[in-house]
Amino acid sequence: ENAGNMSFRLPFLRAMVRTLNCPVFAVSYRGYGKSSGSPSERGLKLDCEAGLAHLLSRTDVNTSSVFVFGRSLGGAVATHLTAAHQDKIKGLIIENTFTSVENMVGQLLPPLGPLIGCGKPLNFLVKDKWSNLKTLPKITKVPLLMLVSGKDEMVPPRQMWQLHAAQRAPACTIVELPEAHHMDAYDVEPATYWGTLSDFVTKNSQGTAGR
Repeated sequence: ENAGNMSFRLPFLRAMVRTLNCPVFAVSYRGYGKSSGSPSERGLKLDCEAGLAHLLSRTDVNTSSVFVFGRSLGGAVATHLTAAHQDKIKGLIIENTFTSVENMVGQLLPPLGPLIGCGKPLNFLVKDKWSNLKTLPKITKVPLLMLVSGKDEMVPPRQMWQLHAAQRAPACTIVELPEAHHMDAYDVEPATYWGTLSDFVTKNSQGTAGR
C-alpha cells in the first residue's frame, strides 16, 4: 500500500477476489493506515514475515496453495518473503517493481542521478536498499509472473526487464501491458491482466486440495 492506505486498494482487491475466486490476505505495513510505527526496510520485512506466519497458522486457509503478490514497493517485500520461504509459497507475482532504491533515486530526483545508483559514489546515503536485483535470483524453486506497465510514470519499465534478465525461477512469464500506468494495469487492460493472473494461479495450483 505504498503511497496510500489500504482503502485505496479495495477496488483492486475486490476484483482479485472475484476474478480468481480466492481469499486475499493483505498486509498494512507499519506506518501506513492505522498501523503503528515507522516504515523501514527492516520493519517491512518483519511485517511480511509476521503476515505469512499468521496466514499459515489459520485453519480456514489452504496453506498448501499460497501465492504472494506485490506491486511497486510491495514487489520488493514480496520478493524478499518468497526468497526466504520458497518451500511455503506456490507462486510469486510482481508488478512494476524496481531493481533497487538506489537505482530509483535518479528517476525521482534527477539531479542526484549522477551520484546515486548502480556503482555510484554516494550510495551509502541510501539507508533502505531493497536490492531486488540481488534478491530475485535467489528464488530458484518458485514460479514467477512479472507484469510490466508500458507507460509506468514512476518505475521505468526497463527495470522490470532487468529483473527478468536476472531471475532464476524454474518458470517465469513476463507480460507487458503497453497502455497501462504504474497503478492502473488491472483497470486499463483488464482482459490481459486478469487472464494472465488467472492462468498463472490455475496452472501453479494444480495438485493442491481445496482453495
